Amino acid sequence: MASFDAAVSACTRAITSGRYSGSKLAKIFIDRGLQWSLLKGDYDHAIADFNEAIRIDPKNALAYSERGIAWSEKHDDDRALADQNTAIQIDPKNALAYTRRGMIWSYKDDINRAIADYSEAIQLDPKLPVAFMLRGNAWMKKQDFRKALAIYRACSLRPGRPKGDRARKQGFERTLTSHAAFRTPEASETLLRRAIDIVKKLV
Repeated sequence: MASFDAAVSACTRAITSGRYSGSKLAKIFIDRGLQWSLLKGDYDHAIADFNEAIRIDPKNALAYSERGIAWSEKHDDDRALADQNTAIQIDPKNALAYTRRGMIWSYKDDINRAIADYSEAIQLDPKLPVAFMLRGNAWMKKQDFRKALAIYRACSLRPGRPKGDRARKQGFERTLTSHAAFRTPEASETLLRRAIDIVKKLV
């Protein structure tokens, strides 16, 4: 993948140039870690770069949060949770870290804690759509479909979203409002999977 190779090469040149130190050097390691994680799915290399960023800048909340996501992709939820906890301790107003911690609680089937974290994220950043959508998913898991619907509706009506996102959410809302959608656990699970697909398109 040419774009991946170019991005990693550029970060590596910057790292080895000797021109950067401290938080600026840590940011370059984070950027390279994100290339490994997002473009290549190589979470071991990503974690190694996030580790180096943390070594250089131990108070870098983003490095912990991104490493937490990499641990989560490796299905190590305990390490993922610890990293999001640290990110929040460093930066208590980090809405994204709360959202990510909520996702981990959801993976661990602690839905109440997940909802609490999504709610805190929304309080900190009311314009973070993924937190709304994930909170809706959490209410779906608790089979409180009306609360889930209210959240999806609020998210779909937010101004400024791209037309494609709006259309997807409004189409999903029409499905949710169908009475048949609430009749069986199987139907509920199908709706949850559709909601997760929507969230992935928004992240």
